[in-house]
Amino acid sequence: MVRLLPPVPGLRFAGKPGLLLVALLPWLLAAAPLKRLPPVIPPPPESPVVGIRIIGPPGSKATFYPDCLRSTDIEAPALIGARPGYIYQFRLGNLPQGKDVALYPTIEVIGTLRLPPPLNGLQFPVPVVITEQDVDQVLAGAYVTKVIALENPDRAAPVQTSADAPLETVVPPERNLLEEAWVLGRPMLVVRIGHRQLSFEELSARAIPNTLLLPGGPLGMPPVPPNVPYKCFPVTDPIHGLDWEEEEVIKDGGDAPPFAGLDAQGKLGGLGPKDTIAEYSDSCGRRQLAISNRVCILVPRYVVVRTDITPVGYDLLVGPAHKRVVVGQEVVLMRVPPIITDQVEQPEVMKNRQRPVSIQEAQTVITLEQMLSTGLIIGQQGSQVVIGTAQKKCEPPCKPLYLCKEADRLTADIGDVVTFTLRYSNPGGQPIDDVVINDSLTGRLQYVVGSWKSDREANFSMQENEAGSLILRWEVPGKLLPGETGVITFQAKVR
Repeated sequence: MVRLLPPVPGLRFAGKPGLLLVALLPWLLAAAPLKRLPPVIPPPPESPVVGIRIIGPPGSKATFYPDCLRSTDIEAPALIGARPGYIYQFRLGNLPQGKDVALYPTIEVIGTLRLPPPLNGLQFPVPVVITEQDVDQVLAGAYVTKVIALENPDRAAPVQTSADAPLETVVPPERNLLEEAWVLGRPMLVVRIGHRQLSFEELSARAIPNTLLLPGGPLGMPPVPPNVPYKCFPVTDPIHGLDWEEEEVIKDGGDAPPFAGLDAQGKLGGLGPKDTIAEYSDSCGRRQLAISNRVCILVPRYVVVRTDITPVGYDLLVGPAHKRVVVGQEVVLMRVPPIITDQVEQPEVMKNRQRPVSIQEAQTVITLEQMLSTGLIIGQQGSQVVIGTAQKKCEPPCKPLYLCKEADRLTADIGDVVTFTLRYSNPGGQPIDDVVINDSLTGRLQYVVGSWKSDREANFSMQENEAGSLILRWEVPGKLLPGETGVITFQAKVR
């Protein structure tokens, strides 16, 4: 269909043809058909306050300066809230090296969390760990810089950690810490520790009111806007909007690229970490796949990238840097979707050429196994004509296996145990054979040995995957009749 453009009154062109195109552009856009786009779910809002947990040596004390008039002492570990986009400086005293020894670290808040209501940033604080070794290095003249990042679960190391002891990677001073942190996740804080001594007047003069949330105190509007670029310029799609940031949640289940499929021998390939896929044989004996849904658990985990600049002549013992290597796996796969063929034939009518003399009452419905379709039968018995119907015996259709994955919680802390439930059922009218359920866990989840249970007979096995976790496999022998279901549960510990 061609849409006519509305006339442009008084439009005359004697110049270049390009000017005509520019002038007609609004009418061309008005005449173009509009495409209906699916609704876009906005990402969770940014948390206005970032929780920070100062963890110092045993017995240490942190002093904060909310404005130019006050100071507050909090025993370590100390939990505070900070607005993103500002620089904060505090005093860490009462150290084991001496009562008069103190450090004055600075914290640049360059990132924040995206949390759905009613969660807030104080529930998942960023740990700032200052050890006795850090204090000794600084007192000897070293300058320590740490970038704390929110780790991407897809690139997480399969190592058990705790909230107060994040993984730490040491890089040479000539490397860019922010670039190294972006490889691991999303940078949140930049911590700088030196040996310069500051007075109360200097610390209070640098404080910006209403930017530091201390226990028991309200937080108002700061007098100046953020002076630190706490986030990069987001690349926003003009149609689909801003992408969701994925560092806050662990995603498990479904089928992430590269997609899984069956080869010519019917063997499953492409099962990667986070995938939950079931294999089964339909009523025709063909192997098919069923993909589960995806579950999300909000469990932020932080990592630290640090560098030390030490004076000449100072012997520094640095342990081997933690190395992470994620080796991708190239698999050439072909996804074979389930094929359901329904054949509907037209009714057939069989007529006798003899003209009926008399008509007998129509008999009941006759079921014939050899009939291909429903039809009308007109026959003759002696001198009478018999009219009857024959109905095809229709087999109930075969439908794909239904697989659903659930978790007993939406949020968790590092070290918590999560219970997962796998439900599978046969919604069709034909039996399903040889059901096999495969669940490849992400590196952030550690299977609790011996925790699986099944309401049907199942053979369980497990093997390691490339993410440093396990592939759990349940083989359910026998037939899964129409309408029957099965339930499998197991537990995994959050790393």
